[in-house]
Amino acid sequence: VRDRGGWWLETRHYFHQTKAQCAAIHKASNLLVVGFSNGIFGLYELPSCNSIHTLSISTQKISTVSINKTGEWLAFGGAKL
Repeated sequence: VRDRGGWWLETRHYFHQTKAQCAAIHKASNLLVVGFSNGIFGLYELPSCNSIHTLSISTQKISTVSINKTGEWLAFGGAKL
């Protein structure tokens, strides 16, 4: 949260996965997508950070994630996907 040019932590949420590698936010649908080092990605509802879905697409790390303009399509990238 930002107030008068400064930032502070309002809440903290933890992902019960391995290390997060990348993330993308789709503001219009309040969607957060996180790619993890073990090939799993998670979809989360913002601002509550409730888990919508997690799925394993590889055993290798996901290094980039992108959401299209409408929020209907997700794209993932990694060296060994």
